[in-house]
Amino acid sequence: MARQEGVAPESTYPFGKGGFSITSLEEATEKRYLPTAYLEKIKNTPSENPRNEYARQLFLFSYYCYGISYIDMALLTSANIKHLEGGEYIVYKRNKIKTQKNVAPISIKITPQIQSLIDSLTSASPTVDDYLLPIITRSGYSGEKLYNHTYSRYGKYRKYLSELAKELGINDFNLTSYVSRHTAAMTLQRNKVSREVISQMLGHADLETTNVYLDSFDNSVIDEAAQVL
Repeated sequence: MARQEGVAPESTYPFGKGGFSITSLEEATEKRYLPTAYLEKIKNTPSENPRNEYARQLFLFSYYCYGISYIDMALLTSANIKHLEGGEYIVYKRNKIKTQKNVAPISIKITPQIQSLIDSLTSASPTVDDYLLPIITRSGYSGEKLYNHTYSRYGKYRKYLSELAKELGINDFNLTSYVSRHTAAMTLQRNKVSREVISQMLGHADLETTNVYLDSFDNSVIDEAAQVL
């Protein structure tokens, strides 16, 4: 309105020459989950390229950990490992929403697949400080330095994922870090896991957010659900 009335210059308009249409928000978010054949290829095809293998293992760690985000993977420390009644768990709050009220932590049972990935990743690249995975490689960083370093590492991870996709012949799908999250959610749905359980596993505050990922759901429980990943 300010622009149309001449109060604000055109250069301050953030949506470009094409303008902004509220109807564009009504379109469903593009689904970014892997076809089953591609997922199996990533699971079962180690790369001889160390960078691509690093990306493959991080992608699978995210997948088996209910689609944990890159930043949350990076910030995991040994303090996030808790011994609970069911065994050893990774317990954390999503960095994206951890400052919101009544945010429940996500508990991920450390399965043999997850432990194997942790062992393989840390044997190939030793960790610094108390971090669980070799993502942050500079000791003593915090605040802005830590943010910039993690973002720089994220750029490399995205590049390695792209190279991994080419190596595996995945040429018609954009393999990104976020694909692991969508793929985990869709795998759970295909195995008849309930919407409520999937929402809790993803750390969503409401079911509407879960609907962005999925279509329809049935019933199960979290520990049983994790078995299908």
